[in-house]
Amino acid sequence: MYTLAKTKENKRNIVFGIALIALLTAVTYLVFPQAFAEVTGAAKNVIDAVVSIVRLIVNVLGAIFALVGVVKFAIAHANEDGPAQQKAAMMIATGIVLLLMGTVILKTLNISSWIDTNVTG
Repeated sequence: MYTLAKTKENKRNIVFGIALIALLTAVTYLVFPQAFAEVTGAAKNVIDAVVSIVRLIVNVLGAIFALVGVVKFAIAHANEDGPAQQKAAMMIATGIVLLLMGTVILKTLNISSWIDTNVTG
């Protein structure tokens, strides 16, 4: 089994990867500084639209997972298949978590306020 950072070579590769990520971030900043610039007030509308689309996708996937999980659980219960019941229960739980994330978390958080949309100077 492969474990991360067990040998000196693995540690060296991890440090090299972190340094490479930092270097690529710095190069991106130098080549395309607009990616790190402050955004205008119109960005709030774009961010809200993207979040609403993500919320819709998460809600639909959560409903599908929950419904399929209930059907799988009913079939597994009829066949008296314990492991399949456990998998179906996990699928139902995943659906419920996705529904909660879509309805409660993404709706109550004001994600567009996390980004500074004011242009200064």
